[in-house]
Amino acid sequence: RLASIRLEHLLTMSPGFDCDDSNGDSPGAEDAMQEQRREPNWWRFALAVPMARDPGVQAVYCSMNPNLMGAVLSHETGRWLPDLFAERVATPLQINHYFLNLTPTNDWYLGGGAQFRLRDFMKMGQLVLNGGTWNGRRVLDHAYVERMTAPLVELQQRRYGYYWWSQEMPYRDRQVRVIYAAGNGGQIVMAVPELDLVIAFYSGDFGHAAALTAQRVYVPQYILPAVN
Repeated sequence: RLASIRLEHLLTMSPGFDCDDSNGDSPGAEDAMQEQRREPNWWRFALAVPMARDPGVQAVYCSMNPNLMGAVLSHETGRWLPDLFAERVATPLQINHYFLNLTPTNDWYLGGGAQFRLRDFMKMGQLVLNGGTWNGRRVLDHAYVERMTAPLVELQQRRYGYYWWSQEMPYRDRQVRVIYAAGNGGQIVMAVPELDLVIAFYSGDFGHAAALTAQRVYVPQYILPAVN
């Protein structure tokens, strides 16, 4: 089953590892990985986590999955991930000030912890609206953006693509599609293609239901009704 994992399984949180960030007893949960000391290489740690199901059967939120994507990127490019990010993302998006969370082996932890100025964070949403371009320069392939934001799997009773959620929200007398990336704590960048709108929030309610207030309350009840 480990050998049958594909990149899309990691991108959709469905590789089948016994890993669930919301379960403190899960052997692959983010806290279990970060608090242990026996394996400083978190990519090797991930590959040693037992399989709970066949790849592609079920999506379960697990920060170990996007971080393991880092192993693929590092292997295929031969680059240090912070350098790769600077060249392929930060520079074309004109992001000059940011912080990347590093692992014990001094590589970028792709499971979370990156910090951006809010205006730069919003550029991720604008990139989605633009179909992968920024100021006329292509940063992401258009077909990849379409796949990335598509409702590919069900995760936590919501639709999920490649690390981006999508759902319908009420707008006047109809529903509009909302695409967003959200972090634990309430960091969220949201794109509403039909309204050519990008919304972003920062908060720090880690592990608390209040972290979902933006998409559950502020956007559908206050922001969308105010858009002309």
